[in-house]
Amino acid sequence: MSQNFRPYLSVDLETTGLNTDNFDPQLLEVAIVFDDMGYCNLEEQKTLHLYIKHEEVVWQNEEVEKLNKLSAFAAQKDGIPLEEAKILIDQFVEECVKLNDGYDLSIAAKNANALVKNIIDKTQILQKGISYRNIDVPTMYYLDFGYVPSFQQIAKRTGMEHRGTCLHDALFIVQAIQRKVFAQLGV
Repeated sequence: MSQNFRPYLSVDLETTGLNTDNFDPQLLEVAIVFDDMGYCNLEEQKTLHLYIKHEEVVWQNEEVEKLNKLSAFAAQKDGIPLEEAKILIDQFVEECVKLNDGYDLSIAAKNANALVKNIIDKTQILQKGISYRNIDVPTMYYLDFGYVPSFQQIAKRTGMEHRGTCLHDALFIVQAIQRKVFAQLGV
């Protein structure tokens, strides 16, 4: 583990909308990756990937529906109920906290951390074992770009693969963080 960086959870969520002010978004897909900042391949990371089934899917708008159509289809086909997903998520986080010597874990996310926190709070997932000391991944690349880049820009500049599915996005976040941290350490 790097002395400069503590273990964390990389989280990616697919939902029926992001505006939590006047809309209650539904989770369609959740991917969580535990990164202990050790030197291992992405395939060796501890992961959780779930599709969440709903009686009726309610979209914020047509644009969101088009973006998340594949997640919605998989959720209805292979999904589990939200309450069951919450139990599995809590169990996964509890295992990760134990691997982190009992300390709560920070979250790294692809979208703006405030949006992710709002979705997490609205859907009542990830309520245990989490500190809201979030990791802002694009800001880590500010000096490389001269501005805060998008994940697509980071992928293009670093040659990392960015496939866009929920689990791949969570793993991409891990890869982006590790590249930056390990480069600073000269590893």
